Amino acid sequence: MNTMKAVVFDEAYKVSYGDVERPSNPQPGEAIVRVMACGLCGSDLHPYRGSEAGLRTGTVCGHEFAGIVEEVGSSVMLTPGERVAASFTTACGRCWFCTHALSSRCDSAQLFGWVDEAGQGIHGGQAQFVRVPHADGTLMRLPDDVTFEEGVLLGDIMATGYFCAKNALSLLADSGISPEHLSVAVVGCGPVGLCAVASARALGFGQIFAVDRVQSRVDAAVKLGALGHGLESANDGRGMDAVLEVVGAYEALKLSFALVRAGGVVSSVGVHAHDKGFP
Repeated sequence: MNTMKAVVFDEAYKVSYGDVERPSNPQPGEAIVRVMACGLCGSDLHPYRGSEAGLRTGTVCGHEFAGIVEEVGSSVMLTPGERVAASFTTACGRCWFCTHALSSRCDSAQLFGWVDEAGQGIHGGQAQFVRVPHADGTLMRLPDDVTFEEGVLLGDIMATGYFCAKNALSLLADSGISPEHLSVAVVGCGPVGLCAVASARALGFGQIFAVDRVQSRVDAAVKLGALGHGLESANDGRGMDAVLEVVGAYEALKLSFALVRAGGVVSSVGVHAHDKGFP
């Protein structure tokens, strides 16, 4: 058996790094990718902390990765040696959702790094190699001037932050207020939150406020164009036109509703792995 190094889930509060079986012999539509860079998502911490059950012991973790195509099965248009980034879930590219700009809801989507207790699912990208089903719909070729580290951001982190900001702007379109006169608060300034800040700025939001309990994260958001203070007095105290919630905690969502104005938009992309319900 050929082996590789990988990070695997053992049980709540325990992961290990060691040898596992290396994927090989790609089937039709599949590719094997040599991982050159990978990331740790906040949602990876849910099974680790025991707040999300059902992950099988021995599952290779992670759904954020970029690398080089090592092997391909038949009918795959990608070729060995190409630099690629992966979406966090697989996408067939052919179903109704994939052909209507909703590939994240693909009929046959599978989350990398999630194998259930019955053995159904696919291993993740925190490994030297990863098997990628529906390779042509799941992998994206990287331009030569995009690094593997930057490529890791594309499949989940940056995409989620951008969607969060774009969703808010789209829902405010009927207000008749031009983007430069809109205010937005970003609740949670981790990696996805920082991408939401950058996206809100790129989309033209006039005022962007950073909200986080960790000052260094607020400072990072300020470097990207956000304001680290003054939220309470903005808009004559009526509240934010939009609030982007990227934490996935009940308290963060509750704060978002407190910050938004009447008729405003709360765009929430945090993964809420709790049973506290809706604020």
